[in-house]
Amino acid sequence: MLGVRCWHGCLWRKRLETQIIKQERIFGIEFARACCAIGIIIFHYFCHSAGSFKFLFATANDSWGHMFVTAFFAISGAVLYYNYPQIESLKVFYFKRWKSIFPAYYLCFLFFFLRNIFQNHKLFYAGNPLKLAFTLLGMDGYFLYKYSNYYIVGEWFLGAIIMLYLLYPFLVYVMNKKMFIIPIFLIMGYVSMYCTDLFEIMKFTNLITCMTSFYIGMIFIKFKDLFFKNKISWMVSLLILVVMRFVKFPNFVFFHQIQGLSLLVVLVQLGNCVMMTRWKSFFTELSKMSFSIFLFQHVVILDMQGVFNPEKWYKILVILFATIVLTLICAKILLIVVNYLTNSKLFKILESKFAI
Repeated sequence: MLGVRCWHGCLWRKRLETQIIKQERIFGIEFARACCAIGIIIFHYFCHSAGSFKFLFATANDSWGHMFVTAFFAISGAVLYYNYPQIESLKVFYFKRWKSIFPAYYLCFLFFFLRNIFQNHKLFYAGNPLKLAFTLLGMDGYFLYKYSNYYIVGEWFLGAIIMLYLLYPFLVYVMNKKMFIIPIFLIMGYVSMYCTDLFEIMKFTNLITCMTSFYIGMIFIKFKDLFFKNKISWMVSLLILVVMRFVKFPNFVFFHQIQGLSLLVVLVQLGNCVMMTRWKSFFTELSKMSFSIFLFQHVVILDMQGVFNPEKWYKILVILFATIVLTLICAKILLIVVNYLTNSKLFKILESKFAI
């Protein structure tokens, strides 16, 4: 009888903990992530569109694509700091980060790699097979500016986020000890970026720039009541978006990032309201699919526009809608396959090696 009571007590506590965790979730971030995922599809679609009609394409200062990517980096930093304000085990942390990226990435790459093999009638159609090492590390898109390789999916963003995940334990340690050190380092990085030839990569894709957005996302979550729940910060961010939409500022990369960071604040606070409606489950599902969407979107866009690339605005919108739907279908299928794979007995054995 005592055992039954203990079991019921444990079950009750577990349910209570689950409810607390759900209450603590910042649903506005899920809404923002979902919006940015769809926004990236729209932006890249119009990058390759044959028509003159553009939507969510550019502002007076920068492209919407850069704004969405800046928001994505900040979301990644915010979510990581929310879930891991300190790192208890590097082994567990790095395995979870690997699990969140590489199974989906490898499966998506393998699908298109096999397609390219059949199209080119050659196994190593892009030359030296050693170049596949970039792909195995998830760095093929990031280093494409310097080395030709077998890049297909993931783009430069994937390589940047992998490096930031590797650096995160150091960033969170320094942030919790002496928060001002990282901004000093980043300022020195910007100075080097503009005053030396040390960096060959584009300024926006430079790791200093990416780390800035990522770190500010950590700050946003550290002071979440100020940035994600405060009406004044929402109005200021909205004002920044409106002004920078029409007024040209100096061509400094951090000014470009300000747009993306302001967009994130606006979307999160808007999402706090939207996610209280019946649309909550829809945006939550889109948020879960965001990485899979990111992997598929550019290839699907190019394939669709290779067949249909109209110039009339109403036809453009029809093909855009079809492209978004097809991308979501592909992303959902990939997510199902990855969930099946990561829940398999073989994967669970692998995962147990990295358990606490």
